[in-house]
Amino acid sequence: MARNLGLSKARGELVTFFDSDDIALSYLYTDIINIMLSHGVDFCIFRGSSFDHVTQKVHEFPDYYVWEKIMGGAEFKVLTPQQEPRLARLEPSYYFGNTMISPY
Repeated sequence: MARNLGLSKARGELVTFFDSDDIALSYLYTDIINIMLSHGVDFCIFRGSSFDHVTQKVHEFPDYYVWEKIMGGAEFKVLTPQQEPRLARLEPSYYFGNTMISPY
């Protein structure tokens, strides 16, 4: 619900969902926006990992194996849901426009 409200108030060309417990490399958005613009991408999803502050270990999300199969070692791919139906199994499962990029 909060994300829907945020989308209704957004005024820019691009929107990101970044939660208070998320961590990203400083150059992530610059690189991704450049890739999106150069490939005419409407929507981007990222693969993520979970960090356990108690054990200090990184854990993969349950959909890790799907990401691995889709990406096949590539850094990023530009795909449509028609080209790669397994994208619907990934979290989050939100699609806008008809193009998607999945950075590794």
